[in-house]
Amino acid sequence: MGIKDKYYRDKFIFKNEFGFLSMALFAKKMYASSMFVQEGAPRDIHDIAVSGMSFKKRDAAEFLEEVMLEIFDNWILTSDDIYVEQILNRYFELKRELKRSVNKETKYYQVLGVKAEEAYQAGKKLPDAVTGSKVWNCIFPDESIVPMDRVIVVPLSFDKLEIYASQSANAKKILQYSLVNNENKKNDPVICLPEYYDMIPDWLQPLIDVNKLVDKLLSPFKQLLGLFDIV
Repeated sequence: MGIKDKYYRDKFIFKNEFGFLSMALFAKKMYASSMFVQEGAPRDIHDIAVSGMSFKKRDAAEFLEEVMLEIFDNWILTSDDIYVEQILNRYFELKRELKRSVNKETKYYQVLGVKAEEAYQAGKKLPDAVTGSKVWNCIFPDESIVPMDRVIVVPLSFDKLEIYASQSANAKKILQYSLVNNENKKNDPVICLPEYYDMIPDWLQPLIDVNKLVDKLLSPFKQLLGLFDIV
């Protein structure tokens, strides 16, 4: 809603001046806030501004941003109180949903672009998008991922690969490739799918450690729940 009275409206026309309804401050330059005025212009209080939060980082799953903004808007920043119970309910609801679907649907995973391996410094760990694409190409050379493609990054676990390596030729190939220059298992295994896949292939579903992956996907929640001494 705009500031109708010109006398008061003119007082808000300053560079870098903000009118905050509320703010959740985690640390320096790490916050979520609701503003009603930004540099003299009215601002929708439900347009939550975020800086430095873990769910906005490049390695966070994209679907989580919408969920977190909904939580900050509905139950923390623009509500008449902070509804911790509602936040926890949403967290456990999402956790249940992920456990049912994360090894079937690709919408929960990161989608990243792939660069040529030569674009990275020799001897350094390659990004998962590159490593996972090489694993995919090893198994499916007729459906190869090439530089500039976009891919779905699917984290795996050595525990699952070792269980299924004797039953699945694909699992065996992934395990073998993932141990190359990684005998100590310092780097977790990963595979990428071409971007147009909307479902996880049947053969890949058993190789996904659902509990481990769900914990990883929901790790940004720890930052929020920490505000209320809930970890």
